[in-house]
Amino acid sequence: MGALPLGMLNLSILQLSLEGRQRTAFWFGLGAAVIEFVQILLTLLCMQLLFQIPYLTTVLTIVSIPILIVLGIKTWQTPLSK
Repeated sequence: MGALPLGMLNLSILQLSLEGRQRTAFWFGLGAAVIEFVQILLTLLCMQLLFQIPYLTTVLTIVSIPILIVLGIKTWQTPLSK
């Protein structure tokens, strides 16, 4: 079982359903799902192409590790807003 995250699209579908526009909500949700599917498919295809170049994988790893460490430290140091 999973939980439906509260995003803009999900809230729009919820609002349409609560307004009694279930058919519109269905088509809106189906359209959003199709777009998500296409985006994920394109991402996976591009990743497959990129990982076929051995040195590029090494370069991306070396470059991304320090960037993620710096972003993690900055996030950790940022005070929580109240």
